Amino acid sequence: VDQAGSDPGVGQCLKSHPECRHSRRLGQIAALEAARGVTAAEIGVELARYDQGFRDARSTFKVDERQCRGKGPVTLVEFSDFECPHCALLRPALEKFASDNATRVKLCWMSFPLSQFPNSMPAAQAALLARDKGKLWPVHDAIFENQRRLSADVLQEILVKAGIPAADWKKA
Repeated sequence: VDQAGSDPGVGQCLKSHPECRHSRRLGQIAALEAARGVTAAEIGVELARYDQGFRDARSTFKVDERQCRGKGPVTLVEFSDFECPHCALLRPALEKFASDNATRVKLCWMSFPLSQFPNSMPAAQAALLARDKGKLWPVHDAIFENQRRLSADVLQEILVKAGIPAADWKKA
């Protein structure tokens, strides 16, 4: 939308403001969709939805500081599942990035159990119990390290090794 409040279109916007990253991204989306055979009307709807996302108010949420590493002013929140292989693959890169940028980035973990994995919810519960006992990160790391063999017994073993009594796990 231009200063007068009208929508000149992506093409016109790109001509008058070639440095605008937002317009370039809209143009890329339109070109990709057109190449796939999407109609102009459908592309217009998709671009409008994409553009609207920048106009809507951003949602905020509070991250539990006990679930964060680092002290940087930028907070990176990872939503992950302990049994998800993609989460496990991304984990080392995220942790290296956070470690390399520790003064600029705070990496926080949020549990996001996926229903297709049988031990997702118990693993998330074990991690939250560990958080409450001040042992989140060693338990978090051990759960990921044991991803392929997770079970109630393995989770209990991990918690006990971290100094959390089995009785606390049974109550959780």
